[in-house]
Amino acid sequence: MNRTEALTSLMGIIIVITGAYFLYVALQPEYERYPGELTANIILIAGGALLALFLRKDLRRSTVLAMITIALSTIAGSVYYIFYTDESMQIILSNVFVILSVVLIYYSISLIFNTTAGNTKGLICLGVLALVQLAPIVYKLYMGDDPIELVKDNVDRVVRGSSFLIVIFILTRKDMTLENLPRRMDRNSTYLYSEEATSPNAFIDKRDFEKLIDIPKDGWKICEFGPVDSEYIIPLYNTSSSLRLQKWKAGGDIQMAVCSGDGESYTVSMTIPMRSVVLDDPDRNKASKIRVYGDDGVFVDLLIRDLEDLPKGYIENYRYNKRKARARKKKKK
Repeated sequence: MNRTEALTSLMGIIIVITGAYFLYVALQPEYERYPGELTANIILIAGGALLALFLRKDLRRSTVLAMITIALSTIAGSVYYIFYTDESMQIILSNVFVILSVVLIYYSISLIFNTTAGNTKGLICLGVLALVQLAPIVYKLYMGDDPIELVKDNVDRVVRGSSFLIVIFILTRKDMTLENLPRRMDRNSTYLYSEEATSPNAFIDKRDFEKLIDIPKDGWKICEFGPVDSEYIIPLYNTSSSLRLQKWKAGGDIQMAVCSGDGESYTVSMTIPMRSVVLDDPDRNKASKIRVYGDDGVFVDLLIRDLEDLPKGYIENYRYNKRKARARKKKKK
């Protein structure tokens, strides 16, 4: 059982326990039941059991079932107070419960038919339900009422409101969140940009970073095709990418491109014009980070490390020595 299944099962158990508690109270001989109360409790128990036993592997369906179970139970328990009582405050609260529950059902159904929808709106409705349950208690506590007596007089509100909050807490965990399409795309694109452009652990060797400040005059490779006239490759470490300083045939500032690999064929993750380059320390020997600024506030941060001081395995040693040998050959030419 993975984390998502465990949290889904826990959510179902919490809903079952809540329904079982209210059912136990309602079945006591001295308790005066109102129409719809037993139905509301049975809905909680049945929905929670179905959730914990059969739907824990399907996050979207389990989320829908949890919300609809709570909503239907709330409606069943509120209808009596709307039509058969004269207490104005109770009627108002029951109407609020029913309206919120109907909205919660609407957002739950939208999760079934719209696979790109998120559960945020449903959680907001559930949160308001919990708030309406617990707000009067919190207010009376603030006004100085005795906490123990207050809880004794409002056990049902505390249990119901607390169970709603626990369900909200579970559904807002990382493994339980249903994101809408824009948020999912933004999160995935941010992750891909971080991974493909410059990894957080990527660094440039201390013998190379000055080439970003004092642009080399020699060592440029002529490009026969495309808009790039010539380019200079600077390796990046702890990543599959490399830097390419590019002079374009159209002229202008040198462009810095973050590319995958350093071969003849590559993909470009990002390109910015090198408007300015800043070190985090004026003393180049002490600098640990270099920042390249482009246009409109866009910049790229690169860590500066001494590659020779870092522990390397056999493969990395081979690659490092190969790069050094290649650099020596270029200098001889």
